[in-house]
Order: sequence, then structure tokens, then C-alpha cells
Amino acid sequence: MKKQISLKVKEIALVLFVLLTARIYAQDSEVIAQLKNIEKGKADEALKALPELKKQYPNDPSVLFLDAVLRTNGDEALNLYVIIHEKFPNSTFADAALYRMFSYYYALGLYQKAGDTLTKLKSEYPKSPYIAMAERKIPADNSNDFPLVSGKKPVEAKPVMKTEEKTAEKADSSNFTVQAGAFLNIQNAQVLKKSLETDGYPVEITNKEAGGSILNVVLVGKFLTEKDADTLLQLLDSKYKVKGRIVPINK
Repeated sequence: MKKQISLKVKEIALVLFVLLTARIYAQDSEVIAQLKNIEKGKADEALKALPELKKQYPNDPSVLFLDAVLRTNGDEALNLYVIIHEKFPNSTFADAALYRMFSYYYALGLYQKAGDTLTKLKSEYPKSPYIAMAERKIPADNSNDFPLVSGKKPVEAKPVMKTEEKTAEKADSSNFTVQAGAFLNIQNAQVLKKSLETDGYPVEITNKEAGGSILNVVLVGKFLTEKDADTLLQLLDSKYKVKGRIVPINK
């Protein structure tokens, strides 16, 4: 059985960046809301909303994208992504659709097709954040000669770590951090980051994929246990009016 292209909840937990220059229509906002539901593990709500969106906005590219994300059949999802790319190249999720096509071909070991799709992504959407995400899927030891021979899936290379880096990694036993916010707009994430840093908190902004789009996530502090992180949650709520949540640190 072919691997499914549709995004699973755990993949979506990785998240919804819309280019600042893009014009956002009503249906785009509604689709983004449902992609957020999927990211929160509420795919059932998105599935319930889809028929009405399709009725209201027939053949709308953003609604087609949501439809593709919710598909459990990989080939069906792929067909929708192809339609979005070919018929609606200037739509909000056009580059995201092309990225999902790349991911599908790469997952199946169709490296020539994946390479051709990545080339299209780079040439048609040179400023797309999905270019970097696509390139991260390619093992470092094969980055110069991608696409590889079809059918020979590479073994992902592990970076060589210096002795001092190993020592630091071993010393860092932190297991949790606090997600203070997730923003479509990078400027909003930077404003919160600056405010927290001014008050002395260690902060970083990371990207998180959801529904084929990217959120800018503000992470604050590192903690050994969830109980340790709970104090910061309460402080964020009382001082910054921010409803954060504790998330595990991926190691």
C-alpha cells in the first residue's frame, strides 16, 4: 500500500505562516481556522466543517488544500495538490501544495520526481519557507547529488558531534519548555520575544508546521519537570496575559 500524503495530527504538530504580501480572503481565514483545529488534534471538527466550506466556496484552492490535508488516501490527496499547483499557482497555499507533492514522492522513494518538484518549488516560489523544510529531508551526505536513483532510499546521515558538544548535551537534562505563543506573523512573535527577554527570560523562536503551513512559535525557558514549568505558566498569565502551555523538548 502506498504511503499516505495527507498530514497526520503528529505531523501537523510540527505549523501556519501566510505571507504578509498575500491577500487573505474570507475562505482563507476559515480554512486556517480548521487547519488550527487539526493541529490541536480536532480533525473531526475540520471534517465536519469541510462540506459547508466546499458548498460555500466550490473549487476554491484554499478549500481544496484543506480537503487534501484531510484525505486518508494518498493518491487522492496528491491529485488535489496537483490541481492547486497547476490551476491556482498564485493562491495562498500553492507553495505548500508543491511541498506536499515533494514530500509524497520522497516518502515513496521516487527521488527523481521529488527532485524535479523541489526544483519547481525553488524556481516558482524562491522566497517560500518550504524550500528549507524540503532540503532538510535530504540526507547531508547526498545533498550534492540529489535526486538519487529511484528505489534506493538513503540512510539519513548523523552529524559528527564534537566532544564539548557531547558534554554539553549530556549536561542539559531539561525535558520541558513553555510555548508562550504561536503566530502567523513573525513580527508578533518577535515583539513577545523581546518583552520576555527584557524581563530576563531565555526565549527562542522556532518554526512549526501545521496543515502544510508554518507558525512562528515562541518558547520560554527549559525545565526538568512539568511542575517546574508550571510556575512560569502562571507568571505569563498574570503579567503578560498569555495563556501558554508546557511542551516536551525534542532531543
